[in-house]
Amino acid sequence: MSHKNSNHNNPNHPTTTAYQRLWWWAGITFISVILSACRLDQSPQAIQSSPSPLVLTQTPTSQNTPTRSVTPSPSPTLGVLTIDPTPTLATLNEPDRLAIFETIWRYVDERYVYDDFRGVDWNNIKQTYDPQVRAASDINEFYRLVKEMIALLNDDHTRFDTPQEVAMDKALYMGMSGYAGVGITVRTVDEGLMIVRLARSGPAEMAGVKPYDIITSVDGVSISAMMQNDEEYTRRIRGPIGSLITLGILRDNQQFDIQITRNAIPSDAFPEAFVQPLPQQDVVFLTIDSFNRQNLDGLVRMAIDQPDISQNPHALIIDVRENYGGSISAMLNVMGLFQSGGVMGEQVGRDSTYTLEIPRNNTLPNYATIPIVILTSGETASAAEMFASGMRSTRGARIIGQVTAGNTENLYPYDLDDGSTLWLAELLFRQNDGTFIDDIGIQPDIIIDAEWGTFKPQNDPYIIQALADLAE
Repeated sequence: MSHKNSNHNNPNHPTTTAYQRLWWWAGITFISVILSACRLDQSPQAIQSSPSPLVLTQTPTSQNTPTRSVTPSPSPTLGVLTIDPTPTLATLNEPDRLAIFETIWRYVDERYVYDDFRGVDWNNIKQTYDPQVRAASDINEFYRLVKEMIALLNDDHTRFDTPQEVAMDKALYMGMSGYAGVGITVRTVDEGLMIVRLARSGPAEMAGVKPYDIITSVDGVSISAMMQNDEEYTRRIRGPIGSLITLGILRDNQQFDIQITRNAIPSDAFPEAFVQPLPQQDVVFLTIDSFNRQNLDGLVRMAIDQPDISQNPHALIIDVRENYGGSISAMLNVMGLFQSGGVMGEQVGRDSTYTLEIPRNNTLPNYATIPIVILTSGETASAAEMFASGMRSTRGARIIGQVTAGNTENLYPYDLDDGSTLWLAELLFRQNDGTFIDDIGIQPDIIIDAEWGTFKPQNDPYIIQALADLAE
């Protein structure tokens, strides 16, 4: 299930785009800070502000709303498990708060990609928030004020993360976090929540839940009664290890209940890249649902470079319809599996331009020359949009679906002394034809005006059109 939010882009670290994705890992609404698409290595080298894996790069990302209002709670009673401990918030005195506040304000003033600050009087913002920062009653109030100030820029990328949010993002990007629940991902439909994926050997699968089942109730409470409140979904579906949950299931017009015992769900339960079978066995159907993973090219390689899948592929369909972005370097590395070298665009800032180069000599031989189709939707954002653009301009891929989100600002992360991070939009993506796509999106070669999320693959109009296009 996905919801619009905001993200950012960066090459060596999680980035965020204009959207944030809700994952239902183990029945828990997991808001993957998918840190959208564009985080890219600065200039083009990444600038490291600390030995942390959160590399300070000079490229924006996209995903996650600036206010980040729906992040999963780290409370152990809700079954959230992270390998790296979430830091306890430090107590900051007034001079410390002012120093952080002024550093953040100055970074925006000097480096923000929009020199008009999107119509915001940035000097007046400082005068307005300075006395409030001085008077903040505690650390939480201080962080709330900083988030509020940054959100005024309203670019769907730039955001401020508290130390706890930084720790969560790091764990997600490194594949070092897990959750307790039932092991499903879902999408909203009129009848309730359609199950899209099941964690292999997870609690839901072991209890007999199947893909495309529809959850109509949770412990006797109807999904329709919770439709307006995502936090209500989260509270009722997630829970501690060993606890019981009863899901009302609709399958083939038959209604029944399934009781499930929640358990730990590992971080790799839902790989960011996976293959689904199609009737045309010589066409490989690959879904990439996020670029927010350090070794994503390895996951893609594992998914499609298998003897039973890629012996003689005739064509490849890549689905990024629900991909909100991630790391630019991860995106470039994936492109390198299908194209050896080449330039797929540029990152353009106030005073600098960086070329986006595809890695060489990593191409999968069976996929180097076959036709490729990219499926897009209005939720395809940030690094995913850049991926579609680059695959079309360098590899001749066809794009089928809907116009993309038009949100490719690239972010630089600035790690601050208290462990928090400012993600600042400093670059915009420029395509190989010299055009920008922010606020415009990518125009598909063939537009499909249909809601795709409720179809099984064999009935999906996007996939049907892609197969027809490949057959011509």
